[in-house]
Parts: sequence; C-alpha cells; structure tokens
Amino acid sequence: MMILLRNACWGNVPLSSLHPTPSVWRFLSSRVQNKSKGQDDYITTTKSIRLSKRMSELDIMSRREADRLILAGRVLLDGKQAGIGEKVSLDLLANRIAIRPPTTEDSGDPNRIVSTDTTEYFPAVVLNKPLGYVSGQSEHDNVPAIRLLKPNNLWTNNDPHLSNIELPRSWRGFAPAGRLDKDSTGLLVFSRSGVLAKKIISADSVVEKEYLVHVSPAVQASRRELQLRPSFKLPRPTLDLSPLLRGGGSLLGDEDKKDSRLKPCVDAEWIRSGEILRIVLTEGKKRHIRRLCRELMGWHVTALQRIRIGPIKLENMPEGDWRPLRQNEIEELLNN
Repeated sequence: MMILLRNACWGNVPLSSLHPTPSVWRFLSSRVQNKSKGQDDYITTTKSIRLSKRMSELDIMSRREADRLILAGRVLLDGKQAGIGEKVSLDLLANRIAIRPPTTEDSGDPNRIVSTDTTEYFPAVVLNKPLGYVSGQSEHDNVPAIRLLKPNNLWTNNDPHLSNIELPRSWRGFAPAGRLDKDSTGLLVFSRSGVLAKKIISADSVVEKEYLVHVSPAVQASRRELQLRPSFKLPRPTLDLSPLLRGGGSLLGDEDKKDSRLKPCVDAEWIRSGEILRIVLTEGKKRHIRRLCRELMGWHVTALQRIRIGPIKLENMPEGDWRPLRQNEIEELLNN
C-alpha cells in the first residue's frame, strides 16, 4: 500500500508539486521523508507481491497456473491454504510453498502421482539414456533424448500409482538438467523447474553425480589435445587416483576460463583394477570425466554410465525408460 504524506518531499521538492507516473510514484512514495517530524529516516512501504507472481519468479510455474491452483485451494503457504490474491514478501523462499495432491473432487483419483513440493504434477523426470541420443537439441541428425519420453517407455516398477499419472500434453518447457554426451549412458534429468535444475547444474552445486567408467590405456594425444597445446604428452596410465581426489589445476583449453580450477572428486575407486573405475563428483564440464581420465591419468574412456544424481539412483530401470522424480528426491535436491 502506498503512503501519502502531505508534508512529504523528495529531497527539497514537495511530492505534491510532482506529477509522476504510477510506477514512479510507487518508487518515490516508498522513499519519502517525513519532514513534519523533523526526522531524516525514510518511511518505506510494506514490500509485498502476489503469491502467484512470486511463484512465477521462483520458476515454480506460470502466474496463470499458480492462480488456478490457488483458486482450487491446492497451494499451501507455510502449511496453510493460500487465498486468491494473497500477498507475500518479495524474498519469500520456495521451500515455504507446497502444492497438495488433488483430492477425489479435484481429479477423481487422489492417488495420482503429484509433487507436494513446488510444482504442479511432476516438475522433473529422469531418463535412462541409451547410446546414440544427445541430451540437448537435435543436431547433425542426432536424435534428442527427450523424444524417448513416451507413455510406453514409462517405468512403473510395479507401482500401481504410476499407472494413474497424468502426463503433460507436451514436453515443452522441460530441459535437460546437465549434459550426457551421445557416447554415454545413464541418468539424465529433464526439468521444467529452474530452481530444481540450478540445484543440479549450477557452478556451486553440491549435488553428487556418480559414474561407472570403463577405461583402456590411452595410446596417443588426440588432434584436439595437440591443437590446444602442441607440446602436450599423455601421462603414462596409472592406478594412482590422487590426481582426481586432490583437485587443482585445469583441463586443456580451460586455463583462461572462469572457475577453471578443478574441484576434488568426492570419491574415486577402482572396481576392477585398470578396467572399471567409479567416480563421484559435483561438477560437470563438457566431456569432463573423459578429459580427466586422459589428461590426469593416461586412460582412454571406452564406456561411461551415470548411475546416480544426488538421491536419484538408476536402480534397475531399463535403458530408454523414464519415470517422474519422487517427492523425497525433489525435497532432498531442493535442500542441498
């Protein structure tokens, strides 16, 4: 609510002599000085916005969709049902907002899988990506992995609730939260929640990604490696994992980039000495693990599979199948 003061002024100019536009008036009236009291402290308005707008700013959903759910009584604020037009503070955090599942009156099926976190239905899905699919947009005749998100590829794992899931009319708005190149397999998350995606892929993310890496001795430097550094020589293959665990330094071509310094891997161990390696890390540069293995340890990656992203595990989901993220997985990711 704007505050009108007869004796208020902006600097030495009385506000009553100004004719600002509504937006300028809101700016000025939130910073007026009460000269009649002889005080220099600013009198500010109560800064608040509609809950639906704040939900849109947090990348939870569109304002229109938020208003629809608020009207249906399905949006909870601090555990209590929110009202249409309800105002909240400008810095309201996403973890104070929840969406309750639909009741029988809402959808005819209260068991339908619905996130009670911050997005309508499911904000993200996870796919077990096979070889030959790219994680991003189609390029050079490569097929984008999002095309595998079909009803007949939904992995129910004998969960009767998943048979009642309401699929999106389209996957528009869903984007890969992280990369997994064409020659790699395993978990790939698609999210329409910017908040959730940032938790997984931001530069300061602490979400662990776990990989199984098949290797063989690297024979010679690649053309790319020699272009980046003509004097580059591959290290002799080693079983010593300390280069991965101590971090530091940078990969070829990244020396001048921001945040180029390598983070230490969270964990690394040989599953089968000289053949299969398990690596856990929190960062994910382009072809990161392949470059780590070649440039730091002298190993060429022959196969790479991502088996875990934070709380999300591959389990026994077949290649090419997908499922919605579970409520506990979403909550753990958002709390990281």
